[in-house]
Amino acid sequence: MKTEELTALLSPLATSIGQLSISRLAVDDALMALVGRMSNLRSLTASGTPITDAQIAALRTLTQLESLTITQSKLSDAAAGSLNALPALGKLRAWHSGLSPESLKPLADRGVQIDLGEVNGAKPLETEPDFKLTSDAPPVGTAVVPGAAPGALIARPTNTTCPITGAAVNGDIVVVYKGKATAVCCEKCASKVLAESIARP
Repeated sequence: MKTEELTALLSPLATSIGQLSISRLAVDDALMALVGRMSNLRSLTASGTPITDAQIAALRTLTQLESLTITQSKLSDAAAGSLNALPALGKLRAWHSGLSPESLKPLADRGVQIDLGEVNGAKPLETEPDFKLTSDAPPVGTAVVPGAAPGALIARPTNTTCPITGAAVNGDIVVVYKGKATAVCCEKCASKVLAESIARP
């Protein structure tokens, strides 16, 4: 719907409207002047509109306005004075509006709930207590001897060179035999180390 059509449609109802959304509309001065005459308006949502500081000033007459949403707009701090002139304003949502926290301090000081979409300094409502392990299962990543008693651990391999080729070991290929872990450079060497380990008395 075009802005002119909306203005014409709302004009006869101006004093009867208590809640209005003009979000994502190309608002103009005529429409905002009409909104300013909605004497019983309690809630106005104007998110994503090209609303101007001067058009915000047209809302000063809204003595019943309790909730105002002007997010994703392109206002400046100059609009803050007009907002502070709204006597019944209790909630203001203004993230990405161009208004700074400093300009809205007078509103905050008089008890207006202001949402600028910021989470800095937020504190958790509650925190989980430190956890404790309740079983004797080894920590993740610790080698375990098959068939060994619960909790029996194997030390990580300490060798940095392959016992077969003398090359640097591949940390992902480890041979574990009778509790001893040996790192090797490749799967071929792994087979040889395992065979030699089994062959030992």
